[in-house]
Amino acid sequence: MAQGKDVARVAAFAIAGLIKDAMAAVGVPDADAGKVAELMLEADLTGADAHGVFRLPQYVRRIKAGGVNPRAQIKVEKTAPATAMGTRRCGHERPNASCAGRQVGGLPARRGGHR
Repeated sequence: MAQGKDVARVAAFAIAGLIKDAMAAVGVPDADAGKVAELMLEADLTGADAHGVFRLPQYVRRIKAGGVNPRAQIKVEKTAPATAMGTRRCGHERPNASCAGRQVGGLPARRGGHR
């Protein structure tokens, strides 16, 4: 992005706070809202902008419309060294402990509602 008069810089912690507050306002539990904020901010800071704060309005609308369960309970059904199979009932994706420290990992999810 070009630097100019119309460009504003916002501190990362402020963006994380905005995301967490928005998620909490639509019923996402505090710890989960914090994790969502952390991961969305990480996406922005690592160049995966399509999964960062850009998506916040869409996520809030989907929660309000009932398309995402803000209190989803994730059940890990099967694991392997760098993968796990889980069911998340249209909740937010969460990191998988069995993938920690791996170069590649995956978490396919049933009933995920990803579109």
